[in-house]
Amino acid sequence: MNEDTIGLKQYDKITRDLLLYYTEKKESENLILSPMSIMLLLSMLSSSTAGETSEEIQNYLRGDMDYDGFEKWLLADSKAVTDPAVLHSANAVCLNKSIKDSINAGFGKHLKAKFDAELFCSDDIVSDVNHWVKKHTNGMIEEIADKSMEKALLFMINAMSFDASWEVKYIGEAIQEGKFRSTRTTSEIVPMLHSIESEYIEDEYFTGMVKPYKGRKYALMALLPKKFSRQYLHQALEQVNLTELYKSRASGYDVYVTMPEFTAEFDEKMTEYCRNKGISTCFKDQADFSRMSSKPLKVDQIVHKAKIEVNSQGTKAVAVSFADIVCAGAIIDRRPVKHVTLTRPFVYAIVHTETGIPVFAGIENRITINTNCVKST
Repeated sequence: MNEDTIGLKQYDKITRDLLLYYTEKKESENLILSPMSIMLLLSMLSSSTAGETSEEIQNYLRGDMDYDGFEKWLLADSKAVTDPAVLHSANAVCLNKSIKDSINAGFGKHLKAKFDAELFCSDDIVSDVNHWVKKHTNGMIEEIADKSMEKALLFMINAMSFDASWEVKYIGEAIQEGKFRSTRTTSEIVPMLHSIESEYIEDEYFTGMVKPYKGRKYALMALLPKKFSRQYLHQALEQVNLTELYKSRASGYDVYVTMPEFTAEFDEKMTEYCRNKGISTCFKDQADFSRMSSKPLKVDQIVHKAKIEVNSQGTKAVAVSFADIVCAGAIIDRRPVKHVTLTRPFVYAIVHTETGIPVFAGIENRITINTNCVKST
């Protein structure tokens, strides 16, 4: 098994673990996150720390690989999946000007060379960090910092934004109201999108479909659990490998798809998750940031924010991962037919079609009610 295969296997393992953890924690809530964004932030954090602080992060990320091999894979593939016209990724460290003189000589060059990250100083760190985030998420996320973070000495940030039109958009009768069951007893009337796709997915736990975006460099993969229960969803997620599922897709079908327009938001402090996975020293007074600064520092919190909007025209999705650091102290010939009817909770991912990497992944449990729609039970 080559390093690329092992790296992708570890990426999918972390993705699965994130989905499982937050599905349990945020029961029946919608979920959207970017595994790529989270891993890039942690990799930057590891590269800025030393000793046990760095080792804990590396042990989480690397899995069965040596860390240098995984980091090399991650950075190469994070570049491979981006496209200036569709998927944008950016890294940065914003410094409070009071800490500027403590930053090690050459650290900024190191960040730029390894992560293509910008290092900049600020007189108003909350305002400047929010401005940077708004710019790099096309305004979908307007702020990550508030007044409670004014004493932060620096922010380490990754931002990702995705904006793509469907290869075939939905028009006219392809958009009709329908019911989405968010629980066994409650249905919501929502806009439903109807199409015929050509790629079908099925394994022991899911049936699904792939719908390409314009240019076919990315696609939405949607997976419907074969049974409607939270216990079954958890069981399915324990086994899921999104990349393998995408690569197992079969063509040559008429796949009749019904899919809701949907949105989701995620805003979660990941400190508890990190500690559960063995990443704890970076939050303590003995954190070692000596590779970055001569000043004693520690992570106050690690946060992930993400949003997605899927409608008849296409998809917009954004994610921001950050650590704030403080002082320590169309008509076609008839073919075999399949049906994928996404009218109850489902798993989805925005996939880079060449590599199969899920850049964004989530679970849609309920649909936000349109103000013109009526709820029925």
